[in-house]
Amino acid sequence: MESIPIAVIASGEYTVLREALGRIRNDGVFTLGAKIARRLGNVVLRTNSADWYYTDLSQAADYCTVSRQEAVVDFNATKEVIAWLRQIRGEFPWAWVQEELDIAREYNHVFARLRMGEEAVGYVKIGLTRSYVTDFARCIAVPEASAYIYDTFVHPERRGRGLATFLLLQTQDFLRRQNTRFVWSHIPRWNHASIGAYRRAGFAEVKHVRYVRFMGLRLFSHHPERLMRCAEDGLLRSLSRRQHEGGGVDS
Repeated sequence: MESIPIAVIASGEYTVLREALGRIRNDGVFTLGAKIARRLGNVVLRTNSADWYYTDLSQAADYCTVSRQEAVVDFNATKEVIAWLRQIRGEFPWAWVQEELDIAREYNHVFARLRMGEEAVGYVKIGLTRSYVTDFARCIAVPEASAYIYDTFVHPERRGRGLATFLLLQTQDFLRRQNTRFVWSHIPRWNHASIGAYRRAGFAEVKHVRYVRFMGLRLFSHHPERLMRCAEDGLLRSLSRRQHEGGGVDS
């Protein structure tokens, strides 16, 4: 093994020390300490929460329908959607998650494109078998009779026209033809626009799920995989009925 001269090691250590002192001088001790604390906090503790929604495609639809004759949804457009995501990820960086795309390719997820004429204006990402959930930074299993919508997007310039509801209704029709029975999604409570679109498309809130990762240990208030399995066992029907009647479900 070739030895490294002590002078070189000292030079490298001096460079690292000089950079560290420069950061302290520029940012201040307290600012630098706050940055370090935030990073350590993300490693030690991470938490978020969202409401999980589902719809049963075997049930007769009693919700409002939306007609948008000028809008078209292409369900055989995964490559086109990925190409569009690559174009817009500078403006919408959250739309491009590499782990999400890798799992989508591996398990043949469906990326549908919403377009007006030839202009792409939105998309929906549909997970099958396994799906990567960005909020959990991990994959979840999707039952055979279910699909999981993990991202719905309409360009801001095209919002306020009912296109998100139209996209969801078209997605349900597509999945029904694929013999899918249950469709799932999760939405944080601050996203009122998405909640409205999903409810207009017939989705019902099932549970509020809190996720906590502490020192590498992952905890769920209600595990999404168990909720999906309960739907297949017929245990969520009463909850869905209460939601459509306006009743709440305690978390």
